[in-house]
Amino acid sequence: MSHEHKYHVIVNGEQKEVRKSHLTFHEVCELAFPEGPFTDNITYTVSFSYPDGTDGTMVKHESVEVKNGIIFHVGNTDKS
Repeated sequence: MSHEHKYHVIVNGEQKEVRKSHLTFHEVCELAFPEGPFTDNITYTVSFSYPDGTDGTMVKHESVEVKNGIIFHVGNTDKS
């Protein structure tokens, strides 16, 4: 029997369900933009806010602890 925990998070205003206690920068970007694009010409920005008011930003190769109700704001920009 699995004891996998489900977390309810908000990504760009949409509720998502994840089953990991930590999410990487890339995983959060994939939640926001499932179809990408994920190329060198696109830059992603990620900010987050926990239900207790603690907030921060993420950069490539970072991860964040997931808690129910965490809110992610993910943007992308074309470098050209």
